[in-house]
Amino acid sequence: MTTTTTFIRERTTITLGENMQKAGRWYEVSDTDPHGGLSMLVAVKALQEAGEEVVGYYSHFEPVPRGQAPQRPVTNPAFLAQSLPQIVSPGVVDLMVLDIPVNIQRPLEFIKTVTEYTFGGRDVWFIDHHGHNEYTVELLRNGVTVILQPTSYDMTMYVPRVLGLKNDEYDKWALFGATADYDESVAHRVTLDLEELITEYADTFWKDEMKKMPEIQAYATKHGNIGAFTAYAIERNLDPDDFLRLARERGRPVPLPERYETRGNIVYSLTPPPLGYAWKSASKLCRITGAHIAILVGQSPRGYGVVIAGYWRNKDSVTPIVEEVARRIARGQRPYGHEGARAINCTSLQEAQELVKEAVNIASELMSTMTTRPSATHLIADWKVARYLDNQNQMILTTLAQILQKMNDMYERYLELKERQVKLLEEATERDRRRYD
Repeated sequence: MTTTTTFIRERTTITLGENMQKAGRWYEVSDTDPHGGLSMLVAVKALQEAGEEVVGYYSHFEPVPRGQAPQRPVTNPAFLAQSLPQIVSPGVVDLMVLDIPVNIQRPLEFIKTVTEYTFGGRDVWFIDHHGHNEYTVELLRNGVTVILQPTSYDMTMYVPRVLGLKNDEYDKWALFGATADYDESVAHRVTLDLEELITEYADTFWKDEMKKMPEIQAYATKHGNIGAFTAYAIERNLDPDDFLRLARERGRPVPLPERYETRGNIVYSLTPPPLGYAWKSASKLCRITGAHIAILVGQSPRGYGVVIAGYWRNKDSVTPIVEEVARRIARGQRPYGHEGARAINCTSLQEAQELVKEAVNIASELMSTMTTRPSATHLIADWKVARYLDNQNQMILTTLAQILQKMNDMYERYLELKERQVKLLEEATERDRRRYD
């Protein structure tokens, strides 16, 4: 599978892995879901194993009502721009941003804040598996090292791979994080029992129970309530199997909406599941009903919305439908989420319920068309071609960035040589003047 990697700056001569250059003093921030948090754990452990200096890491989540500010710095796309300067000052560390896509609601503020951390010649590594090409280009133009990986699993494994580290523990952590993120590239490695354990018990442990455990939250002041798990895991030498045991003991099944119905291969609900569980409820509804797509009302601290999610094991066949349904009901908004799992914000519960009904009708029509005509192969091919072209575009951007950097380095070298030439000419002129005098 194609991986897209961009390296902007090389400042020292100590090589880390095949392509990675030592940047100095690393500080890491990550998204707050299990994939983001476990990616940070893997990156911190890998850097430490390679002898790198990790001066800090932080990840924190709290529900923030619409129009209000978080009480503590929050490391998700919506709040990273305002939170990052409270976590660590620009220009004093080399920053690694893990699994936090650009905030498409306020992209310029996000880009401005992140690029400020390149001041003083510091490196900023933006490691993700989301596209948003137009924003990625802006990060590149502002000197940020952008590293986009094709899957959630590859994103988590990026740091140990580039360091040349091979460790079954990193692979397991990455597998668990990718499963929590519904990465279809690992579906063949995940049994239904493991899927249930990770996407339900581990998820509820992560969102709720972990924050109630004093032995973990003792690290929260310094690392945030999610980053505390990384500190706890490193301090206690916790391995992935220990994590599953904790999840089994302390987690619980993902809650579902009070009522749901099915129509063909679609499961839907007009009553939202408990706060914060829309995505996981959608996946569980697909798994227990055999549906391929779930459409339901979701709720967050900022209000209601519509979630349209294809079951991750059927992603190839349902992604084109999910994307088309989201496009039709968006009404001028830009749907957010991942490929094959989209959400649209609504102004009220009633609006969300009406959009769910509309989305179910559109999805039913599209799925009927696919089953009555041999068009499914065409739709799948279109989606895969689009992803391939997206990767190729990123590779072109990578190459251009590398060429520009080399040109810049050559120009700086040219200026240095010219400065030395002028100095030598001045010295020669002075010697000639003294000889003739």
